[in-house]
Amino acid sequence: MKKMPAITFLSVLAILFFGFELCPVQAEERGLLDGMKFEGSLTEDGSQAAPFEETLIFENGEFLSKACIPYGFAKAPYKATREGDRIKWSAVVPNSDSKGDKAGWSGSVVGDKLTGKMTWSKANKTIDYTVDAETPR
Repeated sequence: MKKMPAITFLSVLAILFFGFELCPVQAEERGLLDGMKFEGSLTEDGSQAAPFEETLIFENGEFLSKACIPYGFAKAPYKATREGDRIKWSAVVPNSDSKGDKAGWSGSVVGDKLTGKMTWSKANKTIDYTVDAETPR
């Protein structure tokens, strides 16, 4: 049986004792974006169509896209974590008008600016969108 070199053994010990401090796990914070509202645009990726006017609202642990309401999407819970000056967030919003359609949202907030992606998953295809918004002044 081969012996583990001392340097490898010490490296493993260092990672076990210090690694968790060097790479902390980002804890989800409930309601981290609550009370925030962002206005901007929602643009279909690769399309020449005009962007939708968009208002995104975070309230009581839920997320709402006003541009998506006419398409059967309502409020849904969101998740958020803080990473330095950036807040990363995500939400999966089921569609009430169809069976199985959903909108998967993910993005980040830095200061008063929100950027992100939305994927509308339909039964036979997906459509990707980009959102750019900021808090109203």
